[in-house]
Amino acid sequence: MEHAAVDREDGRSLRSGFLRSAARSPDSLALSIGKRTWAYAELERTARIWAHALLHACDGRPRQVGVLGYRSEVSFVGVT
Repeated sequence: MEHAAVDREDGRSLRSGFLRSAARSPDSLALSIGKRTWAYAELERTARIWAHALLHACDGRPRQVGVLGYRSEVSFVGVT
């Protein structure tokens, strides 16, 4: 997958940092909201499912996608 539009030139974007952490420590804690926790692998899997659904719904890669999710799983998964 190509993500040049969202990654900084130095490769130090939120997305690239998340993917590095997910590859290095897939079972480590990535997110905790209230009593619910998510490992990196679970968040990555969910983000990829969303990305696939968007690609399918838009008949290709959309230029921009808005994600509304106030202090929730949705808001964090939507930016990965």
